[in-house]
Amino acid sequence: MNADGTLAFFGIQDTGETGIFTSNGNGVDKVFNSTDLIFGLPIEHISFSSHGLNDKGQMTFRVIFSDDSSAIYRADPITANPIPEPSTLILFSIAAVSLLVRSWRCRKQTASTTNR
Repeated sequence: MNADGTLAFFGIQDTGETGIFTSNGNGVDKVFNSTDLIFGLPIEHISFSSHGLNDKGQMTFRVIFSDDSSAIYRADPITANPIPEPSTLILFSIAAVSLLVRSWRCRKQTASTTNR
């Protein structure tokens, strides 16, 4: 369990499938189970330590695949409030304003030379 009260655990479902699950008191969520694929590879075995969850909600676990290869992974939680990044809309707006200013200057310059 981490400082936020999220509990992560290794469990066996009624179907016999094993997996890693989380709960924050509002039900149980599946992170993944033995029938899922990771990078297209079928899972043979999952190992999850009691220290596999940190206070940021990140989990580490070991997977052995059906071809006897294995890997250790870190899973990061999906946050409801993503970190804001520069938006394409903002960049588009800057470009549009620049074009409008340029167009306005060209019209002003054309009008002043026509009036002479």
